[in-house]
Amino acid sequence: MVKDRQDNEGDKVLHLDELQSDWAQKGRKEGFKSPSRAAYQEYIDELKPRFEAKFRQDREDQGGPASGYDNMEKVIRMYQGDAASMAHYLGEEDKHNALVNALSKDREGPHGRAPYVTKTEDWVDLGLKKALQEAAEGGHDKLAWSPGKTIADRYDLAKHVGSIQHEKNDDGTHNVVVYAKNGETLLDRDDMEPQEIADYLGKGIAERIVNGEGATGQKEYERHRDAMQDYDNFLLHAADQYAKSEMQGVDIPEDRREHMHGVLKKVALNGLQPYAPNREEILKELGLTDREYELRSALEDARYDLDIAPEYSPYRNWRHLKVDDLQIGEKWPFEMYDRMIPKRLLKLAKQHDPEAKLEKSVISHKADHDMYEFYPTDIVTGKQIGRAHV
Repeated sequence: MVKDRQDNEGDKVLHLDELQSDWAQKGRKEGFKSPSRAAYQEYIDELKPRFEAKFRQDREDQGGPASGYDNMEKVIRMYQGDAASMAHYLGEEDKHNALVNALSKDREGPHGRAPYVTKTEDWVDLGLKKALQEAAEGGHDKLAWSPGKTIADRYDLAKHVGSIQHEKNDDGTHNVVVYAKNGETLLDRDDMEPQEIADYLGKGIAERIVNGEGATGQKEYERHRDAMQDYDNFLLHAADQYAKSEMQGVDIPEDRREHMHGVLKKVALNGLQPYAPNREEILKELGLTDREYELRSALEDARYDLDIAPEYSPYRNWRHLKVDDLQIGEKWPFEMYDRMIPKRLLKLAKQHDPEAKLEKSVISHKADHDMYEFYPTDIVTGKQIGRAHV
């Protein structure tokens, strides 16, 4: 994708905004057709007539007919359906096995191979050559390209996504939910394969999901659960003490003491609830004011931590990647646009002009007139493809 620009020196610039090969990307993702497959098929194609000729000759040498015998024709067809058997008959087991082993080691895919496709450096060089040619034929003074940070920011999920929730299944697939910054659900898919996740979210995020990264909220959940249990147990203990203190010195029939204790304990529990009018009085009477404050503060702190932590369920295995985690961009834009393209473009330019070089430049975006600094050095200059000027 190229665009016409003008830099701050008034020079006409052809801006290579992004360089990619859809064919190469699909091939890397889904696999190219194996070269070993073609070699194996070629061997089978030439093996069949050799086998048939040898088989007929052997039959003739043994005094039988070389053709026209139905059973023999059937045997030939059966052999030709099994490459290993034909190779064995001709004594070529080692050659056949070597081809099969090579085929088994290759990753087989649906996409055909072609020049400038299977190797990144090749299709990058092809794209850069075309850009240099277009710059020269279009009368451009310079050829520029976007730096790695610009490309990385373009694909930065943090600009669009608030969080990602993921869970690994027993079969190795993942359930993935993606939320926007406003809480809207952008993606909710179950049983996603790692490659499918990469297609949606990028290779970097997919690797983090597959590696099980992300907070679970389990620690905060358990801390809150324990703090709540401690506080509830404290209230039960305080209510029990209050009931016993109220019954002390009171003449109550033995068969009514347990019932009365339960009634007073229930009264105390109601009186110890938040905002109960006699709460502080009961705690002070029992000498438990400080202890209640300590446990209540711990519960409030745990509740706060739970509110800001990822949602946790003891029945699921969800992990959460927050927006801060997603700001760690992919490495490939920096590798390609800050290292590979400058190095290879300068090499190509020097083939036409040994004095061609890289330099910094600031260009004005024609669409909105914002100024973008193209850094690090990412301008190859030249009135023509081989004519440099600074």
